[in-house]
Amino acid sequence: MADDRDAARGNQPTGEPVQFPWAHGWDWIKRGTEMFLATPGMWVLLVIIQLLIGLGISVIPTPDGPAGWLLDSLLQVVGLVVGVLLDAGLLLGCDAVRRGQPLRVVTLFAAFGHPATAELIKLALIQVLVWLALGALALVLAVLLIVGQASLSGIGASGIADVVLRSFGSAMIIVLVVMTFALLFVMALWMATPLIVFRGYTPLRALTESFNANLGNVRALTIYGLGMVGLALLATLPLLLGFLVWLPLATTTRYAAFLDLFEAPPDAPRGVRAL
Repeated sequence: MADDRDAARGNQPTGEPVQFPWAHGWDWIKRGTEMFLATPGMWVLLVIIQLLIGLGISVIPTPDGPAGWLLDSLLQVVGLVVGVLLDAGLLLGCDAVRRGQPLRVVTLFAAFGHPATAELIKLALIQVLVWLALGALALVLAVLLIVGQASLSGIGASGIADVVLRSFGSAMIIVLVVMTFALLFVMALWMATPLIVFRGYTPLRALTESFNANLGNVRALTIYGLGMVGLALLATLPLLLGFLVWLPLATTTRYAAFLDLFEAPPDAPRGVRAL
């Protein structure tokens, strides 16, 4: 597989994203699995801690009324920011394993004091804005394509339900449009965190580079995605406990893909490059 990586890079014009063949997506899964098997118990423990932290933030009680809604929204933003930082910590754990260093619990929190912490927080806030924009887009399309088909004057809740039931085609259009934009954003997001952590990119540059690399490797990503979906289906069998293995694999395989797509430098950057 090393020869395949060298050949792909050698045939690629300078400055263009590396393009890998279909089968290379499975290579990312295999190499990520090897990284996981190097210390499986610690990987599972880190994921459990990450899930418990996310659950702890989500169950913080909030009062009723507008103040409670505001606090609940704020907690969701905090949860997303913490999630991005913990995800970066897992990626730093991948880097430690690759270098032959031990994987520790403290590694999960390494991004909280990393030089790129501020940029990771900005990335989380960009996610908040994008998901809000997609929600607003879905609402606008719903008004235009579904509710707009009926007279809004005097229409009650049951009338709106009837309109929605009669507008299945319009609802499918809304779903497809929103899912398309969401998929494009996920493509931009997939490699954004490792690019910020290991390359020192700003969020906007990381999102752009990630999207370009993924767009140029749709073939390998298709095989990778199908393989990870298959593993996710297997993970559901033992009472969903298999996801304690699948979740760290999602990180280790992403790191393996990152090493191929971007050839991460041997040392993490000390600063952040400007866009």
